[in-house]
Amino acid sequence: MWASVELPAWARPLSAPTAGPPERSSAFPTTPSGLPNVERGRRLFHTVGCAVCHGIDGAGGVRNPNYVRDTIPALDRLAERMLLFEKADVQTVIEGLARHDLPDTLPQSGLPRWPVVRAQYESLRNLIWNGNPAGKRDPRGPEPIPMPAWKDRLSSEDVDDILAFLLSRSL
Repeated sequence: MWASVELPAWARPLSAPTAGPPERSSAFPTTPSGLPNVERGRRLFHTVGCAVCHGIDGAGGVRNPNYVRDTIPALDRLAERMLLFEKADVQTVIEGLARHDLPDTLPQSGLPRWPVVRAQYESLRNLIWNGNPAGKRDPRGPEPIPMPAWKDRLSSEDVDDILAFLLSRSL
Protein backbone atom coordinates (compact mmCIF):
# COMPACT_ATOMS: atom_id res chain seq x y z
CA MET A 1 0.00 0.00 0.00
CA TRP A 2 1.38 3.41 -0.93
CA ALA A 3 0.59 5.01 2.47
CA SER A 4 3.30 2.89 4.07
CA VAL A 5 6.01 4.24 1.75
CA GLU A 6 8.79 6.05 3.54
CA LEU A 7 9.40 9.28 1.64
CA PRO A 8 12.97 10.53 1.28
CA ALA A 9 13.81 13.27 3.80
CA TRP A 10 13.65 15.98 1.12
CA ALA A 11 10.05 15.00 0.20
CA ARG A 12 8.64 14.81 3.73
CA PRO A 13 6.44 17.60 5.11
CA LEU A 14 8.21 20.14 7.28
CA SER A 15 5.78 19.55 10.15
CA ALA A 16 3.02 17.16 11.13
CA PRO A 17 -0.46 17.86 9.68
CA THR A 18 -2.79 19.77 11.97
CA ALA A 19 -6.42 19.05 12.76
CA GLY A 20 -9.11 21.53 11.76
CA PRO A 21 -9.12 24.02 8.89
CA PRO A 22 -6.10 24.10 6.59
CA GLU A 23 -3.30 26.25 7.92
CA ARG A 24 0.13 26.79 6.49
CA SER A 25 2.74 25.34 8.83
CA SER A 26 4.83 27.90 10.70
CA ALA A 27 7.84 26.17 9.12
CA PHE A 28 6.78 27.53 5.71
CA PRO A 29 7.87 31.08 4.95
CA THR A 30 5.02 33.56 5.11
CA THR A 31 3.87 34.68 1.67
CA PRO A 32 2.30 38.15 1.66
CA SER A 33 -1.36 37.90 0.74
CA GLY A 34 -1.29 41.34 -0.91
CA LEU A 35 0.76 40.02 -3.83
CA PRO A 36 -0.90 39.36 -7.18
CA ASN A 37 -2.03 35.73 -7.25
CA VAL A 38 0.48 34.60 -9.90
CA GLU A 39 3.47 35.95 -7.96
CA ARG A 40 2.12 34.60 -4.68
CA GLY A 41 1.59 31.20 -6.37
CA ARG A 42 5.16 31.26 -7.71
CA ARG A 43 6.52 31.94 -4.24
CA LEU A 44 4.39 29.21 -2.69
CA PHE A 45 5.36 26.70 -5.41
CA HIS A 46 9.04 27.25 -4.62
CA THR A 47 8.81 27.49 -0.82
CA VAL A 48 6.37 24.76 0.22
CA GLY A 49 8.08 22.01 -1.73
CA CYS A 50 6.30 21.68 -5.10
CA ALA A 51 9.50 22.51 -7.02
CA VAL A 52 11.44 19.76 -5.25
CA CYS A 53 9.46 17.10 -7.13
CA HIS A 54 8.00 18.96 -10.11
CA GLY A 55 11.14 20.97 -10.96
CA ILE A 56 11.85 24.69 -11.10
CA ASP A 57 8.74 26.51 -12.33
CA GLY A 58 7.08 23.11 -12.87
CA ALA A 59 9.42 22.16 -15.74
CA GLY A 60 9.60 18.53 -14.57
CA GLY A 61 12.43 16.13 -15.32
CA VAL A 62 12.76 14.89 -11.72
CA ARG A 63 13.42 11.15 -11.80
CA ASN A 64 11.04 8.86 -9.88
CA PRO A 65 12.53 5.34 -9.72
CA ASN A 66 10.09 2.57 -10.67
CA TYR A 67 7.32 5.04 -11.58
CA VAL A 68 5.41 4.09 -14.75
CA ARG A 69 6.43 7.32 -16.48
CA ASP A 70 10.04 7.49 -15.16
CA THR A 71 9.79 11.12 -13.99
CA ILE A 72 7.45 13.09 -11.75
CA PRO A 73 4.93 14.91 -13.98
CA ALA A 74 5.88 18.33 -15.34
CA LEU A 75 3.34 21.08 -14.73
CA ASP A 76 4.55 23.78 -17.11
CA ARG A 77 1.96 22.85 -19.78
CA LEU A 78 -1.02 22.94 -17.46
CA ALA A 79 -3.02 25.28 -19.72
CA GLU A 80 -2.92 22.72 -22.54
CA ARG A 81 -3.95 19.94 -20.17
CA MET A 82 -6.95 22.07 -19.15
CA LEU A 83 -7.77 22.63 -22.87
CA LEU A 84 -6.98 26.35 -22.64
CA PHE A 85 -5.38 27.09 -26.00
CA GLU A 86 -5.95 30.86 -26.25
CA LYS A 87 -4.02 33.30 -24.06
CA ALA A 88 -7.23 35.23 -23.35
CA ASP A 89 -8.84 32.03 -22.02
CA VAL A 90 -5.86 31.37 -19.77
CA GLN A 91 -6.08 34.94 -18.48
CA THR A 92 -9.82 34.53 -17.78
CA VAL A 93 -9.12 31.47 -15.64
CA ILE A 94 -6.24 33.20 -13.80
CA GLU A 95 -8.58 36.10 -12.99
CA GLY A 96 -11.21 33.67 -11.65
CA LEU A 97 -8.52 32.02 -9.52
CA ALA A 98 -7.51 35.46 -8.18
CA ARG A 99 -11.10 36.06 -7.04
CA HIS A 100 -11.25 32.49 -5.66
CA ASP A 101 -14.62 31.97 -7.33
CA LEU A 102 -13.62 30.12 -10.50
CA PRO A 103 -16.13 27.23 -10.33
CA ASP A 104 -19.02 29.65 -9.78
CA THR A 105 -18.10 32.13 -12.52
CA LEU A 106 -17.00 29.80 -15.36
CA PRO A 107 -20.53 29.37 -16.81
CA GLN A 108 -20.80 33.16 -17.29
CA SER A 109 -17.21 33.60 -18.53
CA GLY A 110 -17.90 32.90 -22.21
CA LEU A 111 -15.05 30.41 -22.09
CA PRO A 112 -15.33 27.65 -24.67
CA ARG A 113 -15.44 24.20 -23.08
CA TRP A 114 -15.99 25.70 -19.61
CA PRO A 115 -17.45 22.43 -18.21
CA VAL A 116 -14.20 20.65 -19.13
CA VAL A 117 -12.10 23.45 -17.63
CA ARG A 118 -14.12 23.28 -14.40
CA ALA A 119 -13.79 19.48 -14.25
CA GLN A 120 -10.02 19.73 -14.81
CA TYR A 121 -9.74 22.43 -12.11
CA GLU A 122 -11.68 20.33 -9.60
CA SER A 123 -9.61 17.26 -10.47
CA LEU A 124 -6.33 19.15 -9.97
CA ARG A 125 -7.52 20.66 -6.71
CA ASN A 126 -8.56 17.21 -5.45
CA LEU A 127 -5.20 15.75 -6.48
CA ILE A 128 -3.28 18.47 -4.62
CA TRP A 129 -5.41 18.22 -1.49
CA ASN A 130 -5.68 14.43 -1.27
CA GLY A 131 -2.49 13.23 -2.96
CA ASN A 132 -2.20 10.26 -5.26
CA PRO A 133 -0.24 7.01 -5.27
CA ALA A 134 2.36 6.65 -8.01
CA GLY A 135 1.90 3.68 -10.32
CA LYS A 136 4.67 1.09 -10.15
CA ARG A 137 6.35 -0.09 -13.34
CA ASP A 138 7.72 -3.24 -11.69
CA PRO A 139 5.40 -4.66 -9.00
CA ARG A 140 8.40 -6.26 -7.28
CA GLY A 141 10.48 -3.06 -7.38
CA PRO A 142 10.72 -0.20 -4.89
CA GLU A 143 7.78 2.09 -4.21
CA PRO A 144 7.89 5.24 -6.36
CA ILE A 145 7.42 8.64 -4.72
CA PRO A 146 3.66 9.39 -4.44
CA MET A 147 2.02 12.79 -4.65
CA PRO A 148 1.54 13.75 -0.98
CA ALA A 149 -1.71 15.25 0.33
CA TRP A 150 -1.47 18.99 0.98
CA LYS A 151 -4.94 19.70 2.43
CA ASP A 152 -3.56 20.16 5.94
CA ARG A 153 -0.81 22.51 4.77
CA LEU A 154 -2.28 24.63 1.98
CA SER A 155 -5.44 26.71 2.06
CA SER A 156 -7.94 26.84 -0.79
CA GLU A 157 -6.52 30.24 -1.75
CA ASP A 158 -2.98 28.83 -1.74
CA VAL A 159 -4.00 26.10 -4.19
CA ASP A 160 -5.75 28.63 -6.46
CA ASP A 161 -2.65 30.84 -6.47
CA ILE A 162 -0.31 27.93 -7.27
CA LEU A 163 -2.58 26.90 -10.15
CA ALA A 164 -2.65 30.53 -11.39
CA PHE A 165 1.16 30.57 -11.39
CA LEU A 166 1.35 27.31 -13.33
CA LEU A 167 -1.21 28.53 -15.88
CA SER A 168 0.71 31.80 -16.30
CA ARG A 169 3.67 29.81 -17.64
CA SER A 170 1.79 29.53 -20.96
CA LEU A 171 1.30 33.31 -21.38
